[in-house]
Amino acid sequence: MMKLLLLILQLALLNEAKTLESALKDSFKEETHVHFDLPARNNTARQPCPAIGDVPIVTQDKKEFYGVRYYDGRGHPVTALSCNGDYHDRVSGYNDSAPEGEGWLMGTLYVHAGCIFDGFSDYNYEGSYKEYQGPVFLSEVPDVFGNTCNDGIPCVASYIVTCKQKMPDCVPDDRWTTVASFDNSGSSLPSTFTYKYVIGTTWSNQMSEGSDVSTTVSGEMKASFWGRFEATIGVSHTTGYNWGYISTQAKQERQEFTVETKVPGGKGIKIQQTSGSCGSSDVSTEALRSVEVMANGEFGEILILN
Repeated sequence: MMKLLLLILQLALLNEAKTLESALKDSFKEETHVHFDLPARNNTARQPCPAIGDVPIVTQDKKEFYGVRYYDGRGHPVTALSCNGDYHDRVSGYNDSAPEGEGWLMGTLYVHAGCIFDGFSDYNYEGSYKEYQGPVFLSEVPDVFGNTCNDGIPCVASYIVTCKQKMPDCVPDDRWTTVASFDNSGSSLPSTFTYKYVIGTTWSNQMSEGSDVSTTVSGEMKASFWGRFEATIGVSHTTGYNWGYISTQAKQERQEFTVETKVPGGKGIKIQQTSGSCGSSDVSTEALRSVEVMANGEFGEILILN
């Protein structure tokens, strides 16, 4: 009888051990997931910091260049964790001094190509300063301004933004320009006349320097330049040229051409070209005409050449 009871007890213990082993195996099969929620940016779902080439460099009205963008939230050495808080785009020529006892928070900073950011440790652009020349992207601005605010975020008491590039602010005009002339009024025989002219644009120093900054800056400046001709002149009452459809050739660097023509005896000829100016930039278009000059000085037949 005793042996039977011991056998029953051993079987019960063995069964309980198997049940425990099975339960442990099942528990290890279950995966444990830990969720880390990144902080939201500007009360929205987090987005990665934009590449510096994706940050706007001109205002919506295309009248000014932005020099910098900064975020007033905490920066981070990991780009995906920076660009926090609100961002502020500042145009070339912008400067600001914070109210007494305050500072401008700068956790993340972009400085565009051709532009300079000077941040000062004191108000009214005094004290020590740190200069950044673009193109620069700082996902976490270091403590270089001599001030920190809001639990260690770098801040400046005053700052200045400057850029080499500027949008053209000139007023365009156009005219017929005499590029060559030949007087054959003293002869009764036709004569051969060879003349030269150029097509293309000569840029002002301001336009050239700004265009050298980058292809993107150059494109914005030139689009603004040609847009001024279209908006101000359109189809010219002076020359008849449509400045809304300027030829590619006229927009490029100047190229010289040589032409040979016949001038009848007893007459003269003037070769005139539609040209335009805006500031110190000059445009020589492909539009040419021949103006006949009679022996008495009066104008005769006008022929459109191009």
